[in-house]
Amino acid sequence: MKEQDWKHLSAVREVAVERLYERVFQDLQVAVGAEGKSGRELVHGAKGVIDHGLKEVRDVFDSVRFSRSNAKIILIAMINSDLLDEQDIAGFSDEVQAYLARWRDVSL
Repeated sequence: MKEQDWKHLSAVREVAVERLYERVFQDLQVAVGAEGKSGRELVHGAKGVIDHGLKEVRDVFDSVRFSRSNAKIILIAMINSDLLDEQDIAGFSDEVQAYLARWRDVSL
């Protein structure tokens, strides 16, 4: 991966991590705001949401070492978890954008 793409990936990765944590927090708010549930059900529901969210964080960001040799794997994991928007993708070189477009076409 070219230096410019690597720098962009490093910046986008931090944004994507925050997006994922925000998503987990939104899911948590829904879980604890559920009406008609007992305290026990709310706590267990909240724990389930947190456990699932932390597993996704580990799967996307901690399953492989953050390095240039793993850059494509990391990008695909972020794409599959819907953590990159079009503006994020537009910051990569044409080569990386073409790779991601091919991957998205295959995975649809």
